[in-house]
Amino acid sequence: MTDDDDRASRLSPIQQRLLAAGRDSVRDLQAAYDALADLARTEPTLWSSVVGMLGDEHDARTWMLTPQMALDYRRPYDMLDDPKDRRELIDHITRISFGTYT
Repeated sequence: MTDDDDRASRLSPIQQRLLAAGRDSVRDLQAAYDALADLARTEPTLWSSVVGMLGDEHDARTWMLTPQMALDYRRPYDMLDDPKDRRELIDHITRISFGTYT
């Protein structure tokens, strides 16, 4: 087993898939994780809503980085920069929290 194989075995399953897809994907994932950590610090209410909705931070990170059918297959993470998209994301999270999906 090489050092690279040893490091790869310590990655999460999603990181391992991205590593198999290419190193740029791993860098993109790390950048996304860093941005989500910044979100947790700068907007704790939004982040705690996502964590509360899903149960833990790992599931919240996974959800934020996965295209969502209800959001026109956009990743919630990608919706944070545009004010209109951000409002749509917050509304979506609020509806899920209250059990209203329509």
